[in-house]
Amino acid sequence: MTDSAEYKSLYSSLTNYCLAWEVVSRSAEQITASALFQFDQGFTGFAGHFPNKPILPAIVQLGVVRRLAEWVCDQKLQAGAYRKVKFKAAVMPREKISVDLSLTLAPDLLQGRFTLYKPDSDGEIVAVGNCKLQPSNK
Repeated sequence: MTDSAEYKSLYSSLTNYCLAWEVVSRSAEQITASALFQFDQGFTGFAGHFPNKPILPAIVQLGVVRRLAEWVCDQKLQAGAYRKVKFKAAVMPREKISVDLSLTLAPDLLQGRFTLYKPDSDGEIVAVGNCKLQPSNK
């Protein structure tokens, strides 16, 4: 992922579009959490992606996964890697997306699996994959 000023601004705005988040379960080794997001037509991430038919960019979908991990771990994280990610459905403005995240905890690395889905569309899967996140030095 990029560290450009534009991406940082977009990333920091994700908080404004989260309707709710919660820790579902927590142990010394693992955290399971979920969140619900809804992006309105004015969300900057839709600009230019695509004209006349805006869809939520993949980088934003991965961003909500990282953002949820930061909230539940109460620390800034950076993406180490995303693997086996499959984007299966487009997200349009005003559609709600739920994020389910399961993380295995270690001092210098969080590894996990995520699923994004549309709760208002019979649970249609939006994206699935694995992530590795590291504490940020910034």
